[in-house]
Amino acid sequence: MTSDPDLALALEFLHSQHVLVLSTSGPRGEALNAPLFYVLGEGWRIYWLSSPRSQHSLRLKAAEVAVAVFHPGKDWREIRGVQMRGAARTVRPSAAKARILEQYRRRFSLGVEFAAIIATSRLYCFEPAWLRYIDNSRSFGFKREFSLP
Repeated sequence: MTSDPDLALALEFLHSQHVLVLSTSGPRGEALNAPLFYVLGEGWRIYWLSSPRSQHSLRLKAAEVAVAVFHPGKDWREIRGVQMRGAARTVRPSAAKARILEQYRRRFSLGVEFAAIIATSRLYCFEPAWLRYIDNSRSFGFKREFSLP
């Protein structure tokens, strides 16, 4: 998908993880961070399910949101992750939405007992415009930044 090896590593890293931290801001600039399960779609699109009444969902009308995905560790050399900024939106009903929901159910083993919760949730999509890849296993503070199409 990309010719830059670090950008390819960032995408590979995102495929290997399961939880993102969504950062939004309120009307007075107050920050809110919410951990959420996610799946990757085509390109850099990231999808999650959430209640439309949750505070982080209500704040998605902001011009820009941020997402972080990281591998936790006890040693500084284990710190690895991706920080992103971009836009998030509700996904409208479509065949693509049905495929993403099925991918989500499979990835997180959500059986029939979650059907009612999924039915009352909304599917959201984050499309990053900027990305920072961090990998301390290469050197302390190693990072690369990218603008995404």
